[in-house]
Amino acid sequence: MADSAWIESMLEELHQFDRLDEEVYVNQPDGFVDPYHPDKVYRLKKALYGLKQAPRAWYDELSKFLLSKGFIKGSIDPTLFITKHGGDILLVQIYVDDIIFGSTNPNLSKRFEKSMHSKFEMPMMGELKFFLGIQIHQSLRDADLSGTPTDQTKYRNKVGALMYLTTSRPDIMYATCYCARYQAQPTEKHLTAVKWIFRYLKDTIHMVLWYPKDTGFELTAFLYSDHTGCLDSRKCTSGGIQFIGGDKLVSWSSKKQECTLMSFAEADHSHPVQYCPAFAYQAHRRTISLHQREGRKG
Repeated sequence: MADSAWIESMLEELHQFDRLDEEVYVNQPDGFVDPYHPDKVYRLKKALYGLKQAPRAWYDELSKFLLSKGFIKGSIDPTLFITKHGGDILLVQIYVDDIIFGSTNPNLSKRFEKSMHSKFEMPMMGELKFFLGIQIHQSLRDADLSGTPTDQTKYRNKVGALMYLTTSRPDIMYATCYCARYQAQPTEKHLTAVKWIFRYLKDTIHMVLWYPKDTGFELTAFLYSDHTGCLDSRKCTSGGIQFIGGDKLVSWSSKKQECTLMSFAEADHSHPVQYCPAFAYQAHRRTISLHQREGRKG
């Protein structure tokens, strides 16, 4: 929402609680009691502000208007309305009598504002600064200013070289796989991340995998999965490592899940199922090695 191309505005509706489709009766207000019929009540012709039916009446009226203008109501959140024009999108969020809207195209926001004013009497509050008791401040401090595209071929070559090195450097597996996700449209920030990995390799060139002669054959595996860790797709990233002899690393992996998971529990249950074949393979190799060692002793 803090993107410079994303325009947000807020409208506050004041007196649009008019339509009322059900019978509602109220007591005679103080100062207007009929002295000849003090026990009678009034039947409302319009929805009054503060009446429990008023928000629903207003929502039905506004919803009908937005749908007639080509908006689509959210299937999960019925107070969210969306419309698309070409490659641009306009979002309208309703909270009773408060409305915020934003678009990737300033012209769409202006057209929506005019459309609302043509139907309802309401003031325009300008840029979103305060909503539902929350103060909102927008700035470019955290904006991504490094989205300049870079050479795709060179980027892929560097990532390919790093992928080759992951066969003997498990410590760069996660970072390399993360950079590999952006080979289709790499930018300068992605290239910078790749260069960081190369600098790290240069400073840790002395690090190696070590397997002593007397290493045991006990197999131990560890699995881990985050939840919605990918900032682009909100998919989980899972990883696994296997040791023999307690602390001698023999297998490692890092992979982004194919579907979006709803909770940590789902992530923790789905990942072991996918990792079982790799664990079974290592267990089978361990069994063969044990048989070969026993054969030599015999």
